[in-house]
Amino acid sequence: MKDLHERILERMVELSGGSDKLAARLQVPASTLQLWLQGKATIPPEVAGQLVDMILAADLASLIEAAKRQQPKKLPRILVVDDDPSGAYGLARVVKQLGYPVETAHDGPSALETARRFHPEVVFVDLRMPGMDGVQVADLLRSEGLTTHIVAATAYRSELERDRTAAAGFAGHLLKPVDKTALEDLLTKLH
Repeated sequence: MKDLHERILERMVELSGGSDKLAARLQVPASTLQLWLQGKATIPPEVAGQLVDMILAADLASLIEAAKRQQPKKLPRILVVDDDPSGAYGLARVVKQLGYPVETAHDGPSALETARRFHPEVVFVDLRMPGMDGVQVADLLRSEGLTTHIVAATAYRSELERDRTAAAGFAGHLLKPVDKTALEDLLTKLH
């Protein structure tokens, strides 16, 4: 059975790109390294310490490199469009509690203006607003390329509303008052 030093030695051979390269790093003859690998000679304590230092350094470098590659996922910006200020605030507050950057708008023109400045990836839009309804706002946002996903946010539980938003290309349909878990699930699905 191999001892810990022999296993570390084998790992360092792998990390070094071969036994010859490791022998050179350790400044020992390749034949001596082969004896250690075969368990036919004892690895001196100073070499064992050197191997442990080398493998720790290699593992640390690997972890640092992996951390650099795994940048935290950037949360999408959210725009809430609702002509009812309390409705806009309520949804925006829950979105903010979930950690997303959020802004609000209270009608179609202000939604377009905010989207041009804020560049949201997700827009929650009330369907029944005076002047410009939610579908019209969605059409304008899409025509200007101002968002990726548009979600209907409505208090009406009508299948006709769901059919209308699906036909208009909405990414989802959220009922108000908003259920935090349903909102979180939807946002996770969209990004």
